[in-house]
Amino acid sequence: MLSLIVLLTACNSLFIEDDPENSLEQNFEIFWSEFDRHYSFFDIKELDWQAAYDTNIQRVRGFTTEDELFTLLVELTLAFRDGHVDLYRSDRRISHDFITGFPPNEPIGAANYLESVESPNSTIQYGDISDTNLGYIRIFSFGAPRNHYERIDDAIAAFSEKDGIVIDVRDNGGGSDTNADRIATRFMDQERTFRWVRYRNGAAHTDFSEWRKGTIEPEGTTYTKPVVILTNRKCFSSTESFILSMKVRPDVTTMGGVTGGGSGNPIFRELPNGWTFRLSSWQMVDANFNYIEEVGIAPDEEIFNPTTFANSGIDRILERAIALLEGN
Repeated sequence: MLSLIVLLTACNSLFIEDDPENSLEQNFEIFWSEFDRHYSFFDIKELDWQAAYDTNIQRVRGFTTEDELFTLLVELTLAFRDGHVDLYRSDRRISHDFITGFPPNEPIGAANYLESVESPNSTIQYGDISDTNLGYIRIFSFGAPRNHYERIDDAIAAFSEKDGIVIDVRDNGGGSDTNADRIATRFMDQERTFRWVRYRNGAAHTDFSEWRKGTIEPEGTTYTKPVVILTNRKCFSSTESFILSMKVRPDVTTMGGVTGGGSGNPIFRELPNGWTFRLSSWQMVDANFNYIEEVGIAPDEEIFNPTTFANSGIDRILERAIALLEGN
């Protein structure tokens, strides 16, 4: 139901109003006003948005080109330090860089560790880990068609007798919470609370709905033996929701690097000149009311794949996951 509410909000409000004036000043006014009314993390980002207006409105009135306005909106977009705040025009996309400065911890040659690989579609890959009684599942994205995620049942069936499973979501930038939940339900042992969300719903930056509990429960054929989740900084948005849902099971371990810290459930808006932008519309916290926005989710075990290993085929993170599941 949460996703439906956001979808309807986004679809109904994509265009700010009927045929607004397409002037440099009006485009700035709409950009500023939409964030002022709907953005959800002013308290966390510690941005003085009114000062941003007061400082820049006279500048905008002196602008003569769209490039000047675009340069200003780029500055404002990046000031949010929010991976769900983007600015788009036909030739450029401006987004906050939440990856640079963190160890890449990229998946390195997972196929080197597998006896066989099954790829039922471009979203899910799985196989037996060589010389073990363990399974490996790679989920590349949560943004593919829904039916892609139904193939998780093939992996669950193949791994029913395995002692443990490694789920690799490194480099998975997110997509749909519905798809993430579809995977997580197959690994639940009981209904558990994994997050809380609240929507920005008023004129004041502090106006929010009541916190709403997010739960996950078993569905279909499940696997409830130990699981290790592999993470890195490129895990973002719905992938972080997936990680939170998995972490509430006591025998699930996360391993690798801290995630990207994107929890805002973005909505799109369009300016009169055709530029579009996204902004975060809710706040999400984990089951214990800890914010992950900008901070990310720290792994239970932080392990690095050195950049010198990039062409070696040696994946230290995966190797440590295998050792843990084997009791070493």
